[in-house]
Amino acid sequence: MIELTPSQEQAIKLLDAGLNVFLTGKAGTGKSFLVDYFVEIHPEKNIIKCAPTGVAALRIGGATIHRTFGVPVRLLGYNDVCSSSDKLDVLKKADVILIDEISMCRIDVFEYVIRSLNRVGIRNKQLILVGDFYQLPPVLTPADTNAFNQLYGDRLYAFESDLWNSSHLLTLELTEVKRQNEKRFLDSLSNIREGIQDFSIFQIANRADDNAVSLCPTKAKAKEINDGHLRQLPNHKHYMASIIGSVLESDMVADKELVLAKDARIIMLVNDTGGRWVNGSMGTVTELSDNHITVQIDNGGECRVDPYTWSIKEYVLEEDEETREKRVVEKEIGSFTQFPLKLAWAITIHKSQGQTYDKVNIYNGFFANGQMYVALSRCKTLNGIRTMGDLIPSQLKCSPAVKYFMTTSIEDSNSRIKTILAGIRKQKIDKISGYVSEVIVFESALNNALIQVKDARNHFTQDSTSNAIKPHIIIIETESEKVANHYDKGLQLLQLAKREADGYENDEEIKQLIAKAEVVIGKIKQIKDTIAEIALDADRILKKVQRKEDFNRRVAIVTDCVNEINSIERSLNDALTKISTSMGLFTIDSPSKTIQLHVNSIRNNRENVANSYEKGLQLQQIAKRESIGFERDDEMSQLLAEIDTTIRRVQEDYDTIQEKVTDAYHTLKIAQRRERRKKATIIVSIIAILSLLVVVFLRK
Repeated sequence: MIELTPSQEQAIKLLDAGLNVFLTGKAGTGKSFLVDYFVEIHPEKNIIKCAPTGVAALRIGGATIHRTFGVPVRLLGYNDVCSSSDKLDVLKKADVILIDEISMCRIDVFEYVIRSLNRVGIRNKQLILVGDFYQLPPVLTPADTNAFNQLYGDRLYAFESDLWNSSHLLTLELTEVKRQNEKRFLDSLSNIREGIQDFSIFQIANRADDNAVSLCPTKAKAKEINDGHLRQLPNHKHYMASIIGSVLESDMVADKELVLAKDARIIMLVNDTGGRWVNGSMGTVTELSDNHITVQIDNGGECRVDPYTWSIKEYVLEEDEETREKRVVEKEIGSFTQFPLKLAWAITIHKSQGQTYDKVNIYNGFFANGQMYVALSRCKTLNGIRTMGDLIPSQLKCSPAVKYFMTTSIEDSNSRIKTILAGIRKQKIDKISGYVSEVIVFESALNNALIQVKDARNHFTQDSTSNAIKPHIIIIETESEKVANHYDKGLQLLQLAKREADGYENDEEIKQLIAKAEVVIGKIKQIKDTIAEIALDADRILKKVQRKEDFNRRVAIVTDCVNEINSIERSLNDALTKISTSMGLFTIDSPSKTIQLHVNSIRNNRENVANSYEKGLQLQQIAKRESIGFERDDEMSQLLAEIDTTIRRVQEDYDTIQEKVTDAYHTLKIAQRRERRKKATIIVSIIAILSLLVVVFLRK
């Protein structure tokens, strides 16, 4: 479970309420952590995350302000506004606009953003601005200074715009520092943040710590230190980044051309998925290969480092395949692949903002507001800081405008927060009470359902017919389904109430409401379970009755089969008697005509017998089919046994009749052959006599 500090808990309540917020706080108070948490707990919202610089945008997993709003890379006037229909469509669909490092956003860029949001209905969106104006200010190049001053005078920061006030931003200050925990250190940083000299605790060093990163006020100083150290090392190796798609110089976290040598000091630029290092870990190069670099991590092990790909994104609209609703999604428009490290004997203080280090060397020459504070607040501990020379009071710069704004806006917001929180709490209590009331209504409805179900169940027994039971079963099933739906709805309402109570778990009134809902849900579950048991019992009874009715129906069919087969047996017995009688009316010496008459009669009986026998076999199969599932029942098994016995007797009678028919045909054939021989003998005798008469006649 995520643990929040008291000020973070208060802030998340106000953010959840949908208020426009300026979230600020000292370095290390968890501003980035809190907005990440807010995004995580609101997956239902279309949230656009952006920042003034590519590094800051990558750190929050978003896009740059320039990409999101189509900001031209030049000084902006009062009439400049986003004109890209695609970008405006995306902004129109967004629920939340979250801008990190707002302190580095210049007034002209801020006003461009607000004017663009006004085009798509800023009133329908939540604006969350995150940053600390006591830290580094926006960058203004010398080339733009004159024109900028003509347009905006001495105003530089976003809060100095009239559009800041019209955005109705509530200033929320996180007060608990989590990066450092030494009270004296924290007190000194707090004073320096507000421009109050408090340098006595910092260690002045004659030489830099070789294992620390040097924080320099200028790029030139950082380059001088890095180049100086690198020149002392032999065998430099060059690694060129791979760039795909749309990638600007400002998007690149690592160097486009990385020059390293063995024993070079480096700093890691990403968190390792295996936990071997984190973003900001320091180390020393021990081996250089074409496709990997080996680094000895300070206070860790020797690790192989492979190239890393940063995804450059912008926001687009995408249609959900199921709901057809358009949502704001991140789309990759380019990628930048390089080893996730850079030389770290020294980096600029500007590059260090937002980072945390174990050890730092801090060089003088601070020239920008907040620059000294940012440098001193990068380290976790006081002992990890070495200042390369005295901290010069004149170099401690804090903008009077920032100090006035931060003081007055925090005081004004603090005076309003109590009232706002009370209103939010009341809204939550009203909403939770509504959910609980709905749940209580469900309990009453379910009690009525239970009465109807019990009444329906009392209207039938195991001796009832299925037709009499079914109407009551329909009532029970209908009510059971209603109850299940009400229970599911009740659980949903309870979850909604609990979700609404997030952050108010210790509020007694809200706890009582949630507890009341849980008690009612428990009662509803008991009713649901009782009705489910009744429905199950009723279903068992119906199935038992239906099985009994089915059994009786099948027994009746099988009984009819038995009776028909018995009738067939009797008919076969009669046929056998008739055939036997006919067989007794002739012998092998009887005339064939006489035999033929009796054979015809036998044949007719045989055909009737064959049909009856086939029907008997069919009836046996019908009986077996109808007995499936009831074979072990005594009554059914007796009927089947009777059928099998009768069919065997029928088979025997049928076989006997077949034998007699065969005998009759055999006798008929013998008689017919005998008569043919007799006729042939007579014909031969007649021919002989006639031949003799012809001979006698011719002799005369």
